[in-house]
Amino acid sequence: MYSNALHRHPYAEIHILAKGSVALWIDNQEYVMKAGDILLIPPNVYHSISICESDILHSAFQLNENCKEIIRGTMPLEMLLELFNEIRLPETENNYLKITSYLLLICSNLIESFSVKIPIVTDDAFLISEFFNSRYFEDVYVSDLAWELHISERQAQALVKRHTGRTFRQELTLRRMQVAQYLMNHTGMSKNEVAEKVGFHSYSGFWKVYKLYEENPELFKKPEYADEIEFN
Repeated sequence: MYSNALHRHPYAEIHILAKGSVALWIDNQEYVMKAGDILLIPPNVYHSISICESDILHSAFQLNENCKEIIRGTMPLEMLLELFNEIRLPETENNYLKITSYLLLICSNLIESFSVKIPIVTDDAFLISEFFNSRYFEDVYVSDLAWELHISERQAQALVKRHTGRTFRQELTLRRMQVAQYLMNHTGMSKNEVAEKVGFHSYSGFWKVYKLYEENPELFKKPEYADEIEFN
């Protein structure tokens, strides 16, 4: 079974399923997708995905669309299977155009007016954001980000500062607190469970930081806030 961490993006995300079934946990509700289903998750909505089967055809892509609601739809299964066949092929200009055409059809099936913007995977801001989104609950360090970006630790720290205005440690703590607040407000998890879920090893350390975040969340977005807080 595969399950990713609860996270959110500043863009909409469209999930496509051509084979098998997957479960998406979106804004504290479960949505089960089956073959032929497509589903759009609005920007900045917390979600995660669970895959219990080994034989599935699932993909997701990003859309620069400021929609407000979760949108579900279906597409002809034959068309989705053709899309996955194209994705598997070596990338060529003709292949890229075919894939883009399929994605446009899927988008038009979900929303009436849209503009597609698929983030380029070499974009530093996107990669840094995805790193924190997917690994905020782990014991991660700037060296881990540097390894993923194939740069030095000094360069990685500078990029985080440039794109977020904060240090690596500050950005990691901010992401943890944002998820913790969501879990506290929308689930029945205990404080200990939330602390563990967002990557803290010490409940007292978590509670100290969380109380400060509750009192003044904007403080955590400022680069000058104290780095001396015990984060773990």
